[in-house]
Amino acid sequence: MPRTAAGVQSATACLVEGGWGTYRQFHPTFAFYAQQPNCHPMVAEDETGRVLGTAVSTSWGSSGWLGHVFVSPELRGRGLGKELTEHAIQLLRGEGCGTIQLIATALGRPVYDRLGFEVETHYHEYRGTTLPRSVPMAPLRPLLPVDLDGVLSMDARVAGEDRSGALRPLFMSGWVLPGRSRPAGIVVPTPWGGCLATQLPETVGAEAQAVLRALRSLSALGDEVWVYPTTENAIARELLSSQGFEEVRMIPRLVLGPRVAWIPQAVWSPLGLGLG
Repeated sequence: MPRTAAGVQSATACLVEGGWGTYRQFHPTFAFYAQQPNCHPMVAEDETGRVLGTAVSTSWGSSGWLGHVFVSPELRGRGLGKELTEHAIQLLRGEGCGTIQLIATALGRPVYDRLGFEVETHYHEYRGTTLPRSVPMAPLRPLLPVDLDGVLSMDARVAGEDRSGALRPLFMSGWVLPGRSRPAGIVVPTPWGGCLATQLPETVGAEAQAVLRALRSLSALGDEVWVYPTTENAIARELLSSQGFEEVRMIPRLVLGPRVAWIPQAVWSPLGLGLG
């Protein structure tokens, strides 16, 4: 995909016109990919230049992610999704990624299974309502420049990957849950709506409620908020259910190659469903 406004627009249109979301959701997503040197958005085009399929590979060093593998409805079942996926895998292998991960849709799952991906865990998609921007955030506070190193270190510990290049542009809009000597949690709004949200398991219940308040206040897709805790994060799932959130579906996280050392029970919502 050309890293241009026209390239972003064409890739976004493929997904939206194919029924997979909105321009509000995917235009900021592909614009972000276009600005990140470790993200490689790719497209398949017909002879007129119309985009027929997309895929994005993101390298975090020794591991990487696949995302937004999409094929226009009229071309499904012809092998284009497999071709895009294999090309993205080859690109990541060439960048030294021994581990490749993704969050699978039902449409893509058969392709990933045949390529050797295995289920590692699931994200649970919860839907609820937002809270006003004026809701109290304490004990969370806005992130400050002095927090940067600690937050990046905590994210690397939770994710098992160095995502600092992607987080730096988003950093100053985020909030931090201070710990005794280092951050214990973060809630960082993303351009495509929703938030990256993590909370270390050793924190207490009152702090978990503050993390959820921040998620509901800072998420930016209308009156609804979507949260994606892992199966291992029982605290988040129980709290979401108790506050009236509806569990909509479970989405498998798949892995090809050695598993990274991460902390799944700390994840309230990932950076993005194509980024981990």
